[in-house]
Amino acid sequence: MRNEDGRKVNRIKVGIVGAGSIGLASAAWAAQRGHGVSVWAPSGSANALRDEPLSAMGALEATLAVGATDSAQTLAAQSDVILIAVPLNAHKAVMDALLPNLRSGQLVIVSSMGSLSSLYLYERAVARGIALCVASFGTTALTARRKGPAQVNIMTRRSQVAISCLPQTAAPQALAACEALFGDGFNVEEDPLVSSLANTSAITHVPLALFNWTRIERAENWPQYHYMTPRVSCAIEAIDAERLAVAGAFGIEVRSVKQHFSQSFKTEGDRLAGR
Repeated sequence: MRNEDGRKVNRIKVGIVGAGSIGLASAAWAAQRGHGVSVWAPSGSANALRDEPLSAMGALEATLAVGATDSAQTLAAQSDVILIAVPLNAHKAVMDALLPNLRSGQLVIVSSMGSLSSLYLYERAVARGIALCVASFGTTALTARRKGPAQVNIMTRRSQVAISCLPQTAAPQALAACEALFGDGFNVEEDPLVSSLANTSAITHVPLALFNWTRIERAENWPQYHYMTPRVSCAIEAIDAERLAVAGAFGIEVRSVKQHFSQSFKTEGDRLAGR
C-alpha cells in the first residue's frame, strides 16, 4: 500500500474513540491514507457510520468507508492503534472502559492530553501487567468542525505536532505510527508533563466560551475566533502567562498561545485579537 506521496506504508488497524469533530476528522484522515478505521463513541453517536460513508470536506475532500463498533471491547480487540479523541472530562471514563481489553504491544494515542491523563492510563495498564505504549499530543493534529453524524469539515492539518511517549523507549514506535496515520511533521517531546503544559485548549476555549455564553445559550452561529476580541484576548493572554510560569517552574519551555496560533494557522503579527 502506498500513501498520497507514493511512499509505501503498512496498513494499520485504527480504532478511534469519539465521533466528534476530531474523532471524525482523524478517522477520515487515516482512512484516506489507506488504513482500516473503526469508530466507537460511548454515546452511540458513531452509529451513523454503519449506514453511510464518512464525508470529509475542506483540507480533505473525500467520501470514505469507516466502520463503527458498539463497545470498547470490540474496538480494542480489532485495533493495533487506538486514538482517544474525546473531551478531557471524558478521558477517565473511556480509559477505564478500554483498560480490561487492552493488550501488550498496542499503541494508544491521547489526542490531545491534559491533566496527565495519559499517565493515568499507562500506570493502570502497568498495574494490570500490560506492556502498553501511550503517546500524548499536546494539541490535535487536525482542526475540524463536525457538520453532521457522518460529515466533517477539516480546516487545518497542523504542520508541527509534538508527541511524548510512555515508556520513553517506545517513542520511535509511536512516532512511526503517527507519521503513518497523519503524515510528516511530528517531533518527540521529553515526557507527558511537557505535553500537558503545552496544551493551550483550556487557555483559549474556556475564556471564549465564558465571554460568549449568551450566544451559546441561544444556539447562535458564532465562529469562535471571530469573537476573539481585544478584551477576550487580554484574558486569554493573562491565563496563558500563568501556564508559562508553571511550566517555567518545572524548567520547561513551551510556546505561548500566540506562537501556537501562528504555527497552527499560519497567522502573523504580535496581537492575538483578530487572528
